[in-house]
Amino acid sequence: MNLLISSLKLFRLKETISKIKGPIIALFVYGLYAQVPVAYYLHALLLSSLSMSYIYIINDFFDSNADKKSTKKKPIHYINRKQSILLISFLFLASITYFLMFFQLSNISIAAFALMMASGTFYSTSFLRLKEKGFLGIIGGAVCQRPLLFLAVFYGTPMVYSTPFSVYFFTVFFLLEAVVLIGHQVEDRANDIAAGLKTWAATSSEKTVKLLLNLTLATLGLSSLFLLYAISRNPSHLIASLVFTVLNVQAIHLQHLETYYKP
Repeated sequence: MNLLISSLKLFRLKETISKIKGPIIALFVYGLYAQVPVAYYLHALLLSSLSMSYIYIINDFFDSNADKKSTKKKPIHYINRKQSILLISFLFLASITYFLMFFQLSNISIAAFALMMASGTFYSTSFLRLKEKGFLGIIGGAVCQRPLLFLAVFYGTPMVYSTPFSVYFFTVFFLLEAVVLIGHQVEDRANDIAAGLKTWAATSSEKTVKLLLNLTLATLGLSSLFLLYAISRNPSHLIASLVFTVLNVQAIHLQHLETYYKP
């Protein structure tokens, strides 16, 4: 029973749902205007679930030793190495296979999917390990989930595309991920320092970290307003933008802002 519970926790269902609902909702709202076949919403949901689970689990796998040093327990610590590798391999192959079988293989969708899987893989792996590459790690971590996932499913769906729509959502998803990632690094700062990890937050002063967080939040707000205005001439874009703003504001994890702003 403990193994089953730990295995289920590995998939971080709450966080996975938080990551995938934005791109899925954006695709759905645009799809109402572009008359997207219903099956593609299900394909987008399944691909998003597989790929995000893969990214979470492979990062937990390569962070497991550092987490043990900092006494941070994660579900992956309760399954053995062989089981972890089998699960990671299955999710990796399943994600690629599902994408190739059920999505339109345009240049943008292929590039976005490949970059998402690559940056998600190398964020914590011992090879490259973007997580400990300073500010590059913030960029790599922010781009590898919602932004590239959105581009992969958006341009992998057969319909009439809108460049302003895709630019808007890619930009806002990137800024949202940057806010969340910086916040997570702030939360983990003490543990990362104790474990000897050189994340951007662990190697920067608290003042610098808080300054970047404030700037990212401000840029997120200004970009959202500017891009919303820029594409508001198309009613479908305006509705999609409003829906996104309402349903994804919690992606900033406001419940954690007290942690970010501790004196």
